[in-house]
Amino acid sequence: MMINIFRKPKCQIRYVEEAGTPAKTLIVTAKTIEQAKEQFRQFIGNKTVVKVSFAMLP
Repeated sequence: MMINIFRKPKCQIRYVEEAGTPAKTLIVTAKTIEQAKEQFRQFIGNKTVVKVSFAMLP
């Protein structure tokens, strides 16, 4: 098994679709928070989201 030294930067996105429901976690490959936001918009589509938080993973 080969170990990849150049890991792809990942961004963790936690979001809540409706108030009172547990947060869901989505991890996307993105170099910046802006790229992650764009991917999240495409992933969610036209659903309503109550709360979103982005965090770059080490």
